[in-house]
Amino acid sequence: MIVALQITGIPQKNVVLEHRTDAMHPLYTHMAGSYLEEVESTRTRCFIILGDTKKWSDAQDFCDSFRMRLATVSSSNENEFLKSLTNYPNGIWLGGSDSLSEGTWRWNKPTRDMTFYDWGRVLFVPQPNGYIISNCLSYFNCDPLATSYEWVDEPCSVSNPFLCER
Repeated sequence: MIVALQITGIPQKNVVLEHRTDAMHPLYTHMAGSYLEEVESTRTRCFIILGDTKKWSDAQDFCDSFRMRLATVSSSNENEFLKSLTNYPNGIWLGGSDSLSEGTWRWNKPTRDMTFYDWGRVLFVPQPNGYIISNCLSYFNCDPLATSYEWVDEPCSVSNPFLCER
């Protein structure tokens, strides 16, 4: 598993932590914890990408355990930054869902409307495709050349890596 911690808004404090052990490894929790305290005190946002694969609700629970949430995206610049952290061949969970009302996509924790979208196409099918079982948002490598991550709706029961934020 690769764990990356990327902090935005703190000059000279952007860092990527990588190790191939459990996410609860003491080095990870100590370093992530100290950065998260600084993030909290400076009101900047921190994003952690976790290579472990989990179902959407389990990924949200994991983020919660660090007083974080699945990542939300509010601008094109932020979307491009988060895509730059993304290098997995399949989906990566984000904090959006239409499980409360089919077709109405909202951010989770806190529940709020989406104001930015980056829906892609999978095999020429525009996203979101509206399937009732595809209620959770992920970045997905949408093009055949593997160069473009865009948003897709996926079944929440799929296990994917995920992005947490605080």
